[in-house]
Amino acid sequence: MSILASSFHEGPLLDKYNNLLISHERYRAMFDNIPLAYMSMNENAAIIDFNNAFSELTGYSCEEVYMKPFSFFLYDKKDIEYHVNVTFPRFKRNGFARNQPWKLKHKSGREIYVIVHGNVRYDTDGRFIQTHCLIVDVTEQRLAREECQRAESKAQLILDVISERVTFHDREHHVLWANKNARSNAAPECMPTQQPCVNELDSCDKCPVNRVFKNHQAAFGEVQNQGRLLQVSAYPVLEENGELSGVVQVARDITEQRDLEHELLRLSTSERRRIGSDLHDGVGQELTGLSFLASAMANQLQSRSDPLSELAGKIVETVGRARQRMYNVLQGLSHVPEGPDGLTRALASLQQSVQELYGVACTFHQPQSVLINDDVISAHLFNIASEAVSNAMKYSQCSQLRITLEQTGHWLLLEVQDNGCGIADVSQRRGAMGLKIMQYRATMMGGELKIATGAQGTCISCEVPLTTAGQNGENHEP
Repeated sequence: MSILASSFHEGPLLDKYNNLLISHERYRAMFDNIPLAYMSMNENAAIIDFNNAFSELTGYSCEEVYMKPFSFFLYDKKDIEYHVNVTFPRFKRNGFARNQPWKLKHKSGREIYVIVHGNVRYDTDGRFIQTHCLIVDVTEQRLAREECQRAESKAQLILDVISERVTFHDREHHVLWANKNARSNAAPECMPTQQPCVNELDSCDKCPVNRVFKNHQAAFGEVQNQGRLLQVSAYPVLEENGELSGVVQVARDITEQRDLEHELLRLSTSERRRIGSDLHDGVGQELTGLSFLASAMANQLQSRSDPLSELAGKIVETVGRARQRMYNVLQGLSHVPEGPDGLTRALASLQQSVQELYGVACTFHQPQSVLINDDVISAHLFNIASEAVSNAMKYSQCSQLRITLEQTGHWLLLEVQDNGCGIADVSQRRGAMGLKIMQYRATMMGGELKIATGAQGTCISCEVPLTTAGQNGENHEP
């Protein structure tokens, strides 16, 4: 009877044991073949269990790994001390470890970067039994990140040594990044993310960065910042789907360059006027006296019916032509008369010349008297107007022309408008030398040249800040 009972109980127990053994073997096979490394440590931090992934990760065989202290696999001496004295005691005490970074040493000597996550197993009385740790190999990510950081450092170094100010604006117009030159020239409250605008103009529409945010196209211009003149180039940064990610701004300080150009032009204008004055007061007076003498001689010879009277008449005509040519030269040397109202008088003279030479109805409109104390600015504006009038006469086939000079807010506005056929392709015409020169002159004054064209004709306008134009601050009614 006891034998039958024994066999009855041994049968189910044996089946349970065999099933448990099969389950353990399946678990072990899966455990050893998963790509995630596992290892378990005893209370002395010696490795008592691990899977094949851990052996492959470190390059050691199973016999070499078993009962080795975890510190054996650490790369740096300071990490070994930190593990023994800090992290492992804390691990045993807290019962868990999360996102613990370590640098391991492969059997070949190369570095392995890992992240360790673990839990501690305790008995029912709370005594330490062993740890269970999963190890994530992040070597490739770490190396990729370091390579990216090196590339960024090189780019930062390159951008830091250039003289331009380079900044990156995010979608909210905040400055997220700036090179050394931009940081050193920015006001303290402008960095890194507050008050990012460097445009001190009254209108944001004139700011290249703001135009890029609106149009998603590169824009260029000049802005004033802390008393300096910056030549700004702004470029859109687009996502793969075409959405705007931000704007890169490259600003070059051209204050000294513009001051030098302005001074050279001032000296050139002054020298032209001096030469004109010398010609007028010297050669001009001599020619005038010679003209009077020749006329007197011709009259006397003619009254006596002298055969030389005909020759004397030719001398008078020749002297007259010489005087006219000299005055033409004087007009070319200085189109704009001296004085604050010189530009007004020059534009009025230009309007009369257009009517006389081309027979086109031309008007000059100036609502207020504008006084400009800077001869160079007056010369620039007149040359822009003269070039615009010349282009209209050559290409527009217009019958009416209007020249306007007026003050609008803090800007001085010059316009030349015709009623001609317009410009078929403005983008191509912008490459023409005349338009390039007009654009350059506008830039020299800190202004902006605009071209509006259509079936009703073409309007070329130039806006110049009043401070740049040297306006005396008073407006007089005509």
